[in-house]
Amino acid sequence: EATISGDIRLTPFYPVDDVKACIEAEIKAINDDIESLPTKGDFSKFVIPDGKGGLRKGSLELTWGEHLLTGIACDLNSPALKTLC
Repeated sequence: EATISGDIRLTPFYPVDDVKACIEAEIKAINDDIESLPTKGDFSKFVIPDGKGGLRKGSLELTWGEHLLTGIACDLNSPALKTLC
């Protein structure tokens, strides 16, 4: 088991729910066909024998944090923002 954590930085104005749905669809597509992912030899496969006649299959699981920020971060006193507004 491995855990990877991070964040997603978007160009402003993308709907968060749309982005989440897109990423969740990609995770599902990977899990549905995980054997097609490229590997580097016999010991880096995503489906391996379990030693009992069965197979152990890797999978990805995505969990979203509770704190999702939307909007933009900018200096409200910047000349560029004053030009835009």
